[in-house]
Amino acid sequence: MQEKVKLKNIFADKATLVVRKMFQSHKKKWVVRDFTEKGALSLGMAQEVLDAMEKKGYVERIRKGPESYAILTNKETLLVDWLKEYQFDLNKVYTYYNPDKEILKKIKECLRNDQYALTLHSAANLTTTFVKSEDIFF
Repeated sequence: MQEKVKLKNIFADKATLVVRKMFQSHKKKWVVRDFTEKGALSLGMAQEVLDAMEKKGYVERIRKGPESYAILTNKETLLVDWLKEYQFDLNKVYTYYNPDKEILKKIKECLRNDQYALTLHSAANLTTTFVKSEDIFF
């Protein structure tokens, strides 16, 4: 009797480190050790995540001994599947009030060396005139 192997949930918190990194350089040839830098993941966990991604058809694994690598081949499906699994309510949300009309410019200046993104209506405010909100989400 063959034992059924449970796939690693690639959308679990720590496992998404592999997914996120692959999206940053989606054309790169990835080796398992790329995901273990600075103690991010163990070799075993990185290997399990890549195996699960291969079984789901998101990556192709090229096995050539020491020259083995994985490439992201189905990023659109991976992103769609990740969105289905994502739970926004697990994020921490902090709410502040500031009457300053120039607060967005000040936030931009303060975070100029950090990566951030405007979300929800804040992003829509920049791209369309159909949405006008004084709330800022980033």
